[in-house]
This record gives sequence, structure tokens and C-alpha cells, in this order.
Amino acid sequence: TPTPTPIPSNIVINEVYYNPDAAHMSGQQPDENNFEWIELYNPTNSTVNIKKWGIADNSGTTSTITNSNFDLAPGAFVVLGKTGDIQSIWGISSDKYIAIGQIFGSGLANGGDRAILKDDNGNIIDQMSYGSDITILNPSVPTVAEGHSLERNPAGKDTNTNADFVDRNPPTPSI
Repeated sequence: TPTPTPIPSNIVINEVYYNPDAAHMSGQQPDENNFEWIELYNPTNSTVNIKKWGIADNSGTTSTITNSNFDLAPGAFVVLGKTGDIQSIWGISSDKYIAIGQIFGSGLANGGDRAILKDDNGNIIDQMSYGSDITILNPSVPTVAEGHSLERNPAGKDTNTNADFVDRNPPTPSI
């Protein structure tokens, strides 16, 4: 089945942190999937409510971002992660973080995966793939070292190619 083409929209998956390093995890035997995060960015001039929007990986499982109203203002970022631990570890302000209560799909694979943003009707708003996953971007975005992230440069750049993303070290959630 071919991958659906995203519908026109400007909210983007701006940064993906899929291979956490020990400095950005907590607990005695942390599961790195619990400390992954995805940053969304609104480069438009309009506020967008992301209530009941979803985020998915290659597993096909879509996680609801929030069941509450959440207005993403023009030029604003929001970081999505499993728990509030991520917010504390990275020092992200509460107005720029949503704890979605679960990992992204089956967890973002370090060797290759995809991130897919869907609106409240299930339409694909933005998507990207990295590493061995060439289903969305072919060639995909190259993988990065543990503790680094993949980030659009500049923020919001969206040409639907792997050239939109750079290796960011250190990662910059909500900045």
C-alpha cells in the first residue's frame, strides 16, 4: 500500500529525539522509549488547536496527543513525551510540553523509524522517516548518535526531503 500524501498544513514535526543518552533518562533501569520526545512547531500566522490529534510510528499505532484543547500559537513549539519526567529532565516549561501517557507506537527504533502527525480526522499533517525506514523520505534522514536529535533547520523548513533535517547536538526541545 503506498504511503498517503500529507494534506496541506503547516504544523510540522520539527525535532525528533529517538536515542536518549544516560544523562537524559532517570530510574534504575530506564527504558529509553520512555524518554523519547517529538517536538511540533507552528510556523504559520494562525493558532491551531491540536486536540485529539495523533502521533504514530511504523507500528501503525497512533497515540492521541491530548483530549483537551491545546492551542499551538503562531511560531510556538510543543514537545510531546510519555511522562512529566521528560519535562523535568530537559527544563521544558509546562506551556510547551504535553505528557501523552504512552510511548510513540512501539517506541522509536534507533536504527530507523518514522514519525507521523495526524489531525483529529486521521489526516496526515506531516511525516518523516530516518535511518533504515525509507517509506516516507527516500533517501531517509541519516541516523544520529545517542543523545543527539534530528531537527529541521531552519525551524519549520518543509521540502519533504531529508535535507530538511540536521544532526542537533545538544538537542533543543521547545526552543
